Amino acid sequence: MGYQVDRQKPIDIIYESIKIEKSFRADLILENLVLIELKSVETVINKFRKITLTYLKLTKIKFGLRINFNEEVLKDGITRIVNNHY
Repeated sequence: MGYQVDRQKPIDIIYESIKIEKSFRADLILENLVLIELKSVETVINKFRKITLTYLKLTKIKFGLRINFNEEVLKDGITRIVNNHY
């Protein structure tokens, strides 16, 4: 459809003067505007929200979606996460 989608995009950590390259990998980044984390788990735990929020802060992206495919209805597995430190 013409959208720019980066899959398994490496994310660097920069703290003060220290740079750790390719520390994390984001599942999908759409148009450098939305970060999408994909899961297929029985139970969604708060740790997954924190991980997605960390990725948002590191990439300076404001909006994220966590999609859990292990739901009977897919829309029940979609969680919107907003980076308030944008």
